[in-house]
Amino acid sequence: MINFDVSTFGLVVIDDLQFTGLLCHEVTTPPSTTINPLLIKQLFSLKPYPNVLIDSIPTLNCDFNRKCPQWESDGHWSVGMVPTDKDSFALPSSIKDKVSVAVLNKSMATLQSRKVPCASKAMIFVAYFRTEKAELMVCIEKKCVNTKHEHSALNTKSKQNMDNFWFTFFGWLSMKVDRQKPFFIRLIAKSTGPGLVIIRKIETAGNWCPLLSLSQYACETISCTFSQSFCGYKTETDSRANVFFTSDSKGTTANINKGPGLAVLRSPQFKLSRPVELQIKIYQSTFGSQTFLCGDDFSSLYDCQPILGPKIELPTTEEIILPLDQEAQNFTIVAVHDKFDEFGAAKFTILKIDLLDENRKLLC
Repeated sequence: MINFDVSTFGLVVIDDLQFTGLLCHEVTTPPSTTINPLLIKQLFSLKPYPNVLIDSIPTLNCDFNRKCPQWESDGHWSVGMVPTDKDSFALPSSIKDKVSVAVLNKSMATLQSRKVPCASKAMIFVAYFRTEKAELMVCIEKKCVNTKHEHSALNTKSKQNMDNFWFTFFGWLSMKVDRQKPFFIRLIAKSTGPGLVIIRKIETAGNWCPLLSLSQYACETISCTFSQSFCGYKTETDSRANVFFTSDSKGTTANINKGPGLAVLRSPQFKLSRPVELQIKIYQSTFGSQTFLCGDDFSSLYDCQPILGPKIELPTTEEIILPLDQEAQNFTIVAVHDKFDEFGAAKFTILKIDLLDENRKLLC
C-alpha cells in the first residue's frame, strides 16, 4: 500500500519482488539421495582409488584429502570430492572434502590395511555415510562390527516422500583391538540393493605397533631358510611341472630321478616400493640341469632369468644374486632337467633366500 501526498508530485517504481518461505500451493522436493551410479560419478567427480606404493607409513590414520597408501582397495572403491551444491545430493556437514566412495548394487567393496604387528587397548574409528540398503563393516579375521550395531544418526532430510528417497545414516563406526599377533583390518562395504557407502576418514587411539614398511613386509615374506618349512612358498604339479619340491632339515629339494622333469616353487605375494635383489643359495648336482627365476605366469623359460646350470661339472652349492623389479609381486623358481637320458638323475636343493637392498645389504 502506497500513500501519496495529493498536494505534491510523486513517482514510485517497483522493479522486483522477492520473498522467502513457501506458498500453500508449492511442493518441496528434498535433495536426491537416489543411487544412480552415473549421477554419483558425476556429482563426486569419482576416480579410481589410487593404490600408491609408499614404503613407510607408520599408522593406519587416513584423511582422504591426502593419499592413504596403508589402505589398499580391491578395485571397487573410488575417491572423489563431496559436492559443494547441497541441493544436488543430501549429505551431513561432517562428510566433506575428499572421500572414498563405494557405489553398490547387491555387491561388495573392500579396503584392506597393511599388516599390523600388534595392538593393545586400541580403537579404530571410521567416519562414514551410508544409505539404507548398504552397510559398512570393520573386520579382523572373522570378527566384525558393522553399522547395523551402531547408533547411527538418521539423515532427516531424506525422510520425506519415502517412495522416492532413502533413509541415510552417518556417524563413526568403532572397534576395540587388542592383539599380540600380526593381523590385517578390512573395511567391507556391501549392500542388499542399490546403495552407497562413503568413508571420510579413519582414526586410531590407544597403543598400536608401527606398521611394517613395504620393504620390511616383503623381506619377511620372501626371506626363508627352508629348514623343515616352505615359509609360505608353494610347490605344485601341472601340465608342465611333474615333480614336487619337498622340505627337510637341509632345505627344499626336487629330485628328478625318473626321467626328464620340471619342478616349480612359487613365492608368496608381496609389494615393493623400490627395486631389490634376491640372494638365492642353491645346490645342484648334475650336468645339464638348470634353474630359472620366472614370473608367476611365465609361458616359456625364454621369459626367465637363468640361476644356475647347465654346465655343472661337479655337484655344487652357489649363492646367486639376481635383480627383482619394483613391479614384481611374486616369482617362481623353476628346476628343469631335460637331459636325464644323457646325464642321469638331478637333485636341486634351495637352502636359503634373502632379500638385499641397493647396496647388497640384507634387508632383514
